[in-house]
Amino acid sequence: MNELMKALNFRHACKAFNEAKTIPTEALNDILEAGRLAPSWMGMQPWHFLVVQKQELKAALSAACNNQKHIVSCSHFVVLLARKPEHFERGSAFLNEMLGGGKVPPERVEFVYTMLGSLPDKLNWAKMQTYLAAAQMMIAAASLGIDSCPIAANPAAEAEAIAKLAPSFPIADFEPALNVALGYRANDQPPKMRLTREKIVTFV
Repeated sequence: MNELMKALNFRHACKAFNEAKTIPTEALNDILEAGRLAPSWMGMQPWHFLVVQKQELKAALSAACNNQKHIVSCSHFVVLLARKPEHFERGSAFLNEMLGGGKVPPERVEFVYTMLGSLPDKLNWAKMQTYLAAAQMMIAAASLGIDSCPIAANPAAEAEAIAKLAPSFPIADFEPALNVALGYRANDQPPKMRLTREKIVTFV
């Protein structure tokens, strides 16, 4: 728990990355694995992680996100994508895979379909799930001494940039939900500002 608290205190929204430092492949894979292992509703994992390394695409995504310069200066930029609602319709290839291709008991399959059918907005639900994966990635990064910054998505503009500069990726199946910039800080971390526990926790 002490190591976890150290990581949580290390983590901050890094707005200036050291462009000369690149995250080692093993560390990057550990961060992505933390995202893969994140919890999700019904275990649906309605996400895909697009890891951007090319400077041209990072620049285009920076422009799509109000020209935030740390998108360009970070080592890797992760676009967390939410699957579109058609992936959660009965008989879709994605659901067939998630439900074990016939290996899951029929009553469990029907329960999943019933629960999915109760969702009023499947796209918004899928987007909210990506925040869980993003949080887990950022904590994992902090535990490795790697900085991060969550950045709100601009879905239409980001999707357009990805379609143009990464045409082999099926962006039409997804919608950008959240972004996480990863790298190493260029400046000292500012003091962490948080409300006291007494102000945010109530026991009843």
